[in-house]
Amino acid sequence: MNNLPGNGLCLSWAAGWRFLVGLLCSLTGQHASAEYLPLVCSGYVTTNVDLGVLSPSQPFTYPFMGTCTIEADLDGLLYVTKNEIKVPGTATPRISVKDAMTNLEVPGMGDGVPLPVASPIKAGSKFSYIYIITGTAGPASFSGVPYRIKLNMQANSATGRYTRTSFHNLTLSYKVVVPTCSLGSAKNLSLAFGTLTSQDFATSQLTAEISLNCSNASQVDATLVPTQAALSDSMGVSATTLDGLSMAATWVDNGSAVAFNSPRTIALSKGDNLIRLGFRPRLNTPDSPAGEFSSQYTLNLTYR
Repeated sequence: MNNLPGNGLCLSWAAGWRFLVGLLCSLTGQHASAEYLPLVCSGYVTTNVDLGVLSPSQPFTYPFMGTCTIEADLDGLLYVTKNEIKVPGTATPRISVKDAMTNLEVPGMGDGVPLPVASPIKAGSKFSYIYIITGTAGPASFSGVPYRIKLNMQANSATGRYTRTSFHNLTLSYKVVVPTCSLGSAKNLSLAFGTLTSQDFATSQLTAEISLNCSNASQVDATLVPTQAALSDSMGVSATTLDGLSMAATWVDNGSAVAFNSPRTIALSKGDNLIRLGFRPRLNTPDSPAGEFSSQYTLNLTYR
């Protein structure tokens, strides 16, 4: 048995006419031990944030904050990045995190956003932070599916001497549930224009009112589809059953023309809501047609 120079111990042996050399070496090297930033953080550190039940596509925000003390002298600036960890068996929320004081978005890699402490840093220095999580709930097709994500906020030094150090950890969760909205108005609405002359067309708009009562705030895509041929999709003009007479549809709340087959997103509040559509006859030719007419539409409301 011989002690060899370097970082190993080797064994050799000989037997009979055979000479075999066996080497069993255990080598050790010089490994730099990882150093973590000497941070002690306290304050409003949250381990679990449950936003409860959200409606499809409902936006959400959540602020979190805290205070940290640096326990050693440090050179260089400090930065913060975020680490998002998926939770198996759940849907993953799409979120962003911004520094509330600078409005800068915290990235998932790179140097990150500067922490509010000046360099050189003296032991005992303190800094406070406020970050805001923003996101949008998932679609109605994911109703009932739990959303969950783990978020680690990590500090690192510009000098590269220290490993990234987690200073605020939280788990964000919620569930998307399609709210229940009941139709307060009749399923089929009829508007009667009565007897019209060509002079009446400029002021003859009638309004259809669709009332909805919702158990929770939500958003819907409203699409108006004419039964008769569309003469102008973008201007909301369609034919009637009377040749030479058409009908123009508008959204009463903003006076804009209805774009046929193109959804308009409408925010519905908890409780009573009213969707109003205006309809106005139009002459297609200088000659005034005579006779009865009708025009039919279907309003489709789809939860986002």
